[in-house]
Amino acid sequence: MHKSVRGIIFYKDGYILIHRKKPQLDGKVRDYFVVPGGKMEKGETIEQTVIRELYEEVGIKVKPLQVLLEYESDYNDSIQIFMNCEYVEGKIGTGNGPEFNSDEYKGEFNIEIIRKEDIKKINLVPEEIKDIIIKEH
Repeated sequence: MHKSVRGIIFYKDGYILIHRKKPQLDGKVRDYFVVPGGKMEKGETIEQTVIRELYEEVGIKVKPLQVLLEYESDYNDSIQIFMNCEYVEGKIGTGNGPEFNSDEYKGEFNIEIIRKEDIKKINLVPEEIKDIIIKEH
């Protein structure tokens, strides 16, 4: 089981999320949103991971604040750690991580800012984080 760290970032009037459209083996497309982040590398702290991952995926620097949720995912055999983060600097959408240049990642991978009032209307995975975002912010 691996650990992943994801950064919840309020920016202007919404949250920075990743909109995924991923082709499935049955020919259907899975359409969902995730909080940006990814796997911890050996020797990293959760803070170092979220800083690196948000720079790779979104192109921004963040300041990690506090852990909001630890979630064990059966879907990909991982522990997902969700952290509240503060935007520091950088241009959203300039990330150049493997999601943008590797054949391993199929489908669409788009950075979007979703307004708080629209969070409840989207397919945000995992569902548990949706309630936390709505309540905490």
